[in-house]
Amino acid sequence: MDTQLAAPPASATYRDAPVLPALRAALRARLPGLGLPADLALAPIDHLLDHAGSDLRFLPTPACYYANHQTSYESFLIAFLHLAITGVPLLAVTHPGLFDNDYGEHCMLLAEQLRRLNHPAADAIQVVAVPHELKPARDFLLSLPEHLQGRSLLVHIGAWRELYEGQPVNTMAKDLMEVTLRLARPIVPVRISGGLPARSLGYKFHLPYRMARLAIRMAPPITPEALAGLDPLGQRRRVLAAINDMAPPAGTYVGRPNQGLLKRCLRRHVQTGSSALKCFLMEAVETMADPSPETELLREFIRYGVLPSEGVADPEWFARQAMWVSDGRGLKTV
Repeated sequence: MDTQLAAPPASATYRDAPVLPALRAALRARLPGLGLPADLALAPIDHLLDHAGSDLRFLPTPACYYANHQTSYESFLIAFLHLAITGVPLLAVTHPGLFDNDYGEHCMLLAEQLRRLNHPAADAIQVVAVPHELKPARDFLLSLPEHLQGRSLLVHIGAWRELYEGQPVNTMAKDLMEVTLRLARPIVPVRISGGLPARSLGYKFHLPYRMARLAIRMAPPITPEALAGLDPLGQRRRVLAAINDMAPPAGTYVGRPNQGLLKRCLRRHVQTGSSALKCFLMEAVETMADPSPETELLREFIRYGVLPSEGVADPEWFARQAMWVSDGRGLKTV
């Protein structure tokens, strides 16, 4: 099955992006025949995307999306939005620490299910980590073009998550710009806002501060020709300036807290001891308005602890996913 986006109509531009109901329908269409995995992609969008405050300028052909970095969940969010709107495969580059926690397990469980089902979207999103050490990291960046044929690139170019709203992005690796010039693709600067406090609280966030929605704004593409006449430092400054120009003033809080969601997630955490991500995912699928039959079965498992014997595409994977997201609490045998 072809998961590529059909050619846009002549009247369409790169700024065309569906509102939330149409976006959700587009993502379901990109993930045909999937129950729980599709819902685990959709449910976080329902809660975490500020679709009214976003300007999604995804291109219908492979491009480089260079973004700031507020929370751990952003790579997943942007990747699924990109898939829904364009159908173009995406390579997301992240920090290696992602794979040492719940976020990496969440990512790998979803990817594993698509591979086990031999699903046409199994190759649509790839997440890879830059090595810690300097030389392996440089070798990794310089080898990126080998993995990007027909595929867009998403990089949080500042590398580290920010601490407060409006924090500027000040660094971009020279090697990343070298790779960008070799690819000769447009760069789409991305600014994520709404997920951080006005001032640093001394730690970084996996999910948005106070469970606020994330606004994702994208500047017009920077063409390879626009960079050709600049020196290497000027090229990187051009990209950084485009990202920072979309930021709210530093030290201001622009998020809109979702106190109801925050309280429900905290209640789950107190009751179960599960991580913030797992509590959020359980809350998201529990409150989903249009769950698949598989998700209904997950809801039953969360409530009563009984794994289904039928009605799921892959019982072994479903059992591991259900046990993972709930930490196996309340498991009963029948």
